Amino acid sequence: MQYTFSERHIIALNFVLVAALAYFAAGTVNEIVGLGLSPAPIVATGSVPHAAVPAISHPRSYYEPIVQRDIFNLVPAPVQKAPAVVEDLHLKLLGISRMTGGRSFIIVQDMNGEQALYRIGDMIPNAGRLTEVDEDRAVIEHAGRRVALELPRDNLAAATPPRSLPWRRKVLPGRPRPDASNFNPHIVNMGGNRYAIPRTTVDQSLSNLSSLFTQIRAIPNVQDGHTNGFALSEIVPGSVFDDMGLRDGDVLTSINGQPVNDPARAIQLLNGLRNQTSIEVQVLRNGSPMTLSYQIH
Repeated sequence: MQYTFSERHIIALNFVLVAALAYFAAGTVNEIVGLGLSPAPIVATGSVPHAAVPAISHPRSYYEPIVQRDIFNLVPAPVQKAPAVVEDLHLKLLGISRMTGGRSFIIVQDMNGEQALYRIGDMIPNAGRLTEVDEDRAVIEHAGRRVALELPRDNLAAATPPRSLPWRRKVLPGRPRPDASNFNPHIVNMGGNRYAIPRTTVDQSLSNLSSLFTQIRAIPNVQDGHTNGFALSEIVPGSVFDDMGLRDGDVLTSINGQPVNDPARAIQLLNGLRNQTSIEVQVLRNGSPMTLSYQIH
């Protein structure tokens, strides 16, 4: 028996086969996509969860040993300074000022009798760097050693009030207050704020600043935030300063027209008076300017 298919039957059979193939292909793709999107199964490990450990609270003192040991190096170890030794640096310490809010300084005298002022950090010629200023001594870094320069104990103590200058030093307990009874400056008041001073008085006073500084007190006089001079007080009766016509409450502003607004500058001006034949001192007295003139003979 022979079957004869027409062209129409062949076309219909092809459509059926294509539809079947498309159906099976779509099912296969759907299964693959489903497997890719499904989460992975969770496999039980069989481990037993640990019970929570309660926090233990300790007092602050419990941790104090750790703080003291400073295991984290929070506090730098203190630097142990070598003890200062006493050595002859050919310098004489005349005065000390431990200024509050500023750099402390000292006044020293060298072998030639020249006085100079040095602040902490300054280099002292032929001696070294000034590193410390204490109540009764200064420490100088000299040739790798710490050398102590001490005030004469048989003279005056150097405990200076804050902000005061070194030319006012306290007397050692038990010693009489210094006065000028053993020294007659022979200063003559010529009237009109003019005075005559013997050359010997000037030389003797400038050669013994250690004694001169006990006869007066001077502190910086600050006006509008700037130092315009030094306020004078506690002038010893009969002293050189008293005979020169200076009074408690005067503000020393200049010497021979040179402003006196810095301790170092004041010392330089004092040393410069040795060779002067005349001196003019400008002060403020009760707020008014005044000039005191001195002839040196």
